[in-house]
Amino acid sequence: MVRTVLGTFSGALIASLVLIGSWYGIAQIYPLPTSTDFATPESLSAYAAATPSSAQACILGAWALAGLLGGWTAASISKARRGAAALVIGGLLTATVIVYATLIPNQEWMTVVGVLLPIPCAVLAALVAMPRNEI
Repeated sequence: MVRTVLGTFSGALIASLVLIGSWYGIAQIYPLPTSTDFATPESLSAYAAATPSSAQACILGAWALAGLLGGWTAASISKARRGAAALVIGGLLTATVIVYATLIPNQEWMTVVGVLLPIPCAVLAALVAMPRNEI
């Protein structure tokens, strides 16, 4: 039980660090315009609509990478409940995507792909983290 909690906590920490690092990298590649005021929802909506598709692909990649690395970390540390620990990470990332989609209006396809992406990535990571004799 302790290993599962520790694994879940560590996986969430790794997933958070991956997201923060990815967002920092994306901001370096695609800097925010300095003249735009993001205090109004209309200006934020206009900026999100004008975001290049390559930047949106980077955001989706960040969510997938966070699911993979966070789920792998959680499953590797947790011995008894590897799948459950990875699923918690996938669920937390899915909730993060939903909050992101609520706060920053994006195109519908990005929200749908973002919601569907973290859980399968975390499950795949849990399968990779399992020793071959357990599969």
